[in-house]
Amino acid sequence: MMKNFFLRILLLMGLLIAGGGLQAQDYTSSLTNPSFETGNYKGWTVTYPSGTTLTWCGANSDADAATKTGTYIFGIWNYNIPEFEISQTVSGLPNGVYKVSVDMQMSATSAGVSRLGGQRVFAGTSQTYYREVEEEDFLGYDNTPLHAISVLSSVTNGTLKLGVRTDPYRSDGTTGVNGVGWFKIDNFRLQLISKEENVIQVLRKELQAKLD
Repeated sequence: MMKNFFLRILLLMGLLIAGGGLQAQDYTSSLTNPSFETGNYKGWTVTYPSGTTLTWCGANSDADAATKTGTYIFGIWNYNIPEFEISQTVSGLPNGVYKVSVDMQMSATSAGVSRLGGQRVFAGTSQTYYREVEEEDFLGYDNTPLHAISVLSSVTNGTLKLGVRTDPYRSDGTTGVNGVGWFKIDNFRLQLISKEENVIQVLRKELQAKLD
């Protein structure tokens, strides 16, 4: 009985993260250049350690045609990936709980060695790692499909910083090379899923409603 109870909790949390059970309101229009269709990353701020050189950092059309949105995507590449962030801060938002989603792609080497590092989507102080939601089934060399990942965050002052971060650190704490941590991203989405400002309260209320 207790096992089933906790399984139901996990299921409901999954539904919430996917937007299930809540009437989402789309605020993607509040983002600047959410799908990089300007052909660059106008509206976004890129940060990484000074003195670092990236082989590639920018927008181009080189991505899986079946899963990208529009023409352009954004990505980075280097043999040694640094700690990296691309972000923007959105203001004028109603307070509440938001879901931030992005389509992300990485790959393995041609020899099948995973390049999973610290690729993650973040919003406020919350983040979701790519490796937490996607299995290592991308053994292509480059243009493997983009997969949607998302994160929930509370907005209490009308502003939200969001974006993608990465680093070369594997889940076991070791530092990877040969592109570990690289990514391509596309199609950011921003949705208000509840006017309740506390994520935990949203989960608790939805859980109670399901269990009653």
